[in-house]
Amino acid sequence: MFRIYLGVTFLYSQQLLPGMKCNVCGGKIEETFLVKPIGTYVKDSKGKKHLICSQCQKKLPSKEQVLEKL
Repeated sequence: MFRIYLGVTFLYSQQLLPGMKCNVCGGKIEETFLVKPIGTYVKDSKGKKHLICSQCQKKLPSKEQVLEKL
């Protein structure tokens, strides 16, 4: 009973969340099994958070380079 309930909850949460996209390249960001993004958030000067994928993190190692591409 408990396993079935967890499976239904997981599928339900997957349906509610929209696909997350990288703000630099526009590619889809992968998620862990707990529906957390594999990437990082970068704040700009206004305080807005931008989601960046791991591939863009490798290409643009500094925060300043990432903010220039946004």
